[in-house]
Amino acid sequence: MKNVAFIMIVALVSGACIVGAQEGKVNFSGEWTLNADESEMGGGGGGRGGRGGRRGGAASKMVVEHKDDELVVVSYRTNRDGEEITTETTYTLDGKQVESETNYGTEVAEAKWSKDGKTITIFSERTISRGDMEFTIESTAVWSLEDGALVIDTERTTSRGDWTSKAVYDKK
Repeated sequence: MKNVAFIMIVALVSGACIVGAQEGKVNFSGEWTLNADESEMGGGGGGRGGRGGRRGGAASKMVVEHKDDELVVVSYRTNRDGEEITTETTYTLDGKQVESETNYGTEVAEAKWSKDGKTITIFSERTISRGDMEFTIESTAVWSLEDGALVIDTERTTSRGDWTSKAVYDKK
């Protein structure tokens, strides 16, 4: 009888810890617009553009739906011809790899929570084909909320070098 009581107590405490851990996690849901003045787009070897520039792959707007262990991100960018390009990517936040086709090539990504539930890190590898050329971009993007803004710090490795960017988004 004591064993049954002990097992029930352990189960209750474990369940409470799991629920508490879920409650402590940040939620990134919302419509976010790029704050170009606060962003730093493109520092490093292969990157072009400076503070407030539009380089670095930052979307002008993102709509994020974040529930449980899934992050659905709809990104809006303007291409070289001035056309708006929309990309939707779904990440699972359990570390499983997800493959998706984007306007820029095939991407394999995995996303993981930090231990404290305050940030999400997305590791990705994108293969891009242009004519008879093919190249790969590896990136690590860390999502966090700072003073109500969504901040995405990204490090990218390309054949042209490494570079970093910081995209700051205001909630609409």
